[in-house]
Amino acid sequence: METMRKISGWLLSALLLSAILTPALAQTVSASGDMDTGGDAPNTVGSAVTISAGSGTGSLSGVSDNVDFYKIPATYGQYMTVTVTASPSSGVYFSTLFRSDYSSVADGDFYFYSISSSGSQSATDEGYFYVAVSCASYVDSVTYTLTITVANSENQNDMGVDSDGNGRTTNDAPDSITSAVSIANAGAIPGYLYYYSTGYSTDDHEDPGRGYLGGYHDTSDDDDFYIVHINTAQIFKAGITTLTWTSSWPGYTSTPSTANYDLYLLDENSNVLASSTNTAGQADNISYTSTTDGNRYLKVHRVSGHGYYSMSRSFTEYSWAAFSGTPTDSGLDTNSDGLYENLVVTVNLSVATAANYALLGQLYDNADVYQAIAVKALSLSTGAQTVELKFNGPTLHSLHANGPYRIVIGLYSAGSLAAGEYTSSQTVGGSYDSTTYTTETYPYTEFASASGTTVVQPATTTPAAVSVSNISSSVGSTISVAENGVSSIAVTSATTMTVNFETAQPVKSISVTTSAAASSVSVQAEQLSAKPSEVSDPTTVESGIIVSHYLDLSVTPTATTSVSVENATVEFKVLKSWLSSNNIDSSTVALMRYSGGQWSKLTTTATGIEDVTYKYYTAVTPGFSTFAVTGKAAATTTLDSTMLIIAGAVVLIVVIAAAVFVTKSRKS
Repeated sequence: METMRKISGWLLSALLLSAILTPALAQTVSASGDMDTGGDAPNTVGSAVTISAGSGTGSLSGVSDNVDFYKIPATYGQYMTVTVTASPSSGVYFSTLFRSDYSSVADGDFYFYSISSSGSQSATDEGYFYVAVSCASYVDSVTYTLTITVANSENQNDMGVDSDGNGRTTNDAPDSITSAVSIANAGAIPGYLYYYSTGYSTDDHEDPGRGYLGGYHDTSDDDDFYIVHINTAQIFKAGITTLTWTSSWPGYTSTPSTANYDLYLLDENSNVLASSTNTAGQADNISYTSTTDGNRYLKVHRVSGHGYYSMSRSFTEYSWAAFSGTPTDSGLDTNSDGLYENLVVTVNLSVATAANYALLGQLYDNADVYQAIAVKALSLSTGAQTVELKFNGPTLHSLHANGPYRIVIGLYSAGSLAAGEYTSSQTVGGSYDSTTYTTETYPYTEFASASGTTVVQPATTTPAAVSVSNISSSVGSTISVAENGVSSIAVTSATTMTVNFETAQPVKSISVTTSAAASSVSVQAEQLSAKPSEVSDPTTVESGIIVSHYLDLSVTPTATTSVSVENATVEFKVLKSWLSSNNIDSSTVALMRYSGGQWSKLTTTATGIEDVTYKYYTAVTPGFSTFAVTGKAAATTTLDSTMLIIAGAVVLIVVIAAAVFVTKSRKS
């Protein structure tokens, strides 16, 4: 017997060493079966066991097991109630908490109460409800019954409103225009604002109504009504996006959900002033230019599905002209042959200053590929004006361009452009306003075909729709919109500017600083169909590099004196489908530049912004030339062969040593 005790002790020590060197395969727990978990509930919150709402039993002992921790998955707006009974009941306590997925939780966060009262928690985000049951050290043994109820709040928090004045913000926005709640001053609205990739925001306090707020629709909540006050000569813009929440450090990012909501702006008589009725997964945006002071009414209407939405709102003053209301579209058959010679997009304008203006529209087909341009220069008087912008029907037919079409329309000063209609790029003046509109569905066969003419399809990378920001009003008095960017920006002094490419191409923006005045600055971006023959293969620079596509980027100042381009930053986007199909680690995405006969990897940073289709990145570049968007495949995890060898050796030593020990013991 003494020999066996020695063997057992020796084997236990050896096996403990083996356990340290060998990865654990499973955790063995006792079979007390707390809350039907099949074992003893953990004694620390960090190991809390996940359970579902309902009723169950557990046991505690003040000597060896004086606390049990549980957690229940929670989504924003849910409400949990907890009751505990125990036998014996003396010396038994409980506590509840809610923590979001990105917040820490510790044992010391819990404050325990007598089980004679019930507990409750509200979920202010995605995360977990926590429940802890404890007993005093003098309690030998106790059996408890835990009853947990989790339900959606009857009134979800819409835009942070407190519609019943009870001081709580978990209120549903009113369902009719007659009881609409005011959100005219966003800075004064209490309540929860959703977490975006940029972090928590308590709101924008600079201007009334500006910022992002959230709302919710369940299957019995079809409409939310809000009041906004719009002043004379203000442009009011609003947008909604349905949200799907996913957890990713440092918080949550949101992508459009499958729910389908529409957005309307109404007057006091429920007349529609502006509307957007895009399909599920698409954002809805409206723009309205006010000619009078007064209240207007935002209506968020649930078409299908349910869940959260975010709403953006902005107010800007205008002194020249601006878009008002929602554009409309129609086909124009000029010779009564049943085919359209033109696609006509009709826009409403509010003109504060009579002048010569130009409308410039870019048309994208149902695959979001740029196909056509339409320009109209005209003289406008003050007041409400209606203007038709005509796209050439034979062009759409020849290109087999099917709708619905996405139309990006800019309102500019006409500059030196003569009055008339054009179907090619033209030089226009400074920008006043812009809007985006989606037409009805048009098969290309509904348009007349060209007679004896050949229409060349624009390159799929044509980013004709651009805008320039971060420059003063005295700068950029003439902006020439060209095929792949901005061909001419006049700057009167050292200037920082950002050129935004509002198209489907991968370059989102280019930001640069000119060292001095320049009569013209050209900013161009083009996606190349293949690697240029004169540059080497970037995949030879570093093993594992995979190329998504190549770019030709240029920034060229023209001046009588030397002007340099400094502090250049490129913002670009990468298809999520390319990342997944090539198993690309998104943290390895980098912009590479070819210069001086070799490739170099630029400092590239993920912006933290993503949508359904793309992830967005920025890169700092010392110059412009040919670029490549690259990434590397994610590393595969394999079991360390060294650990396997060590573990095997330890087990072999244990077996041999045990056999030798037993043999010697028998001989003695």
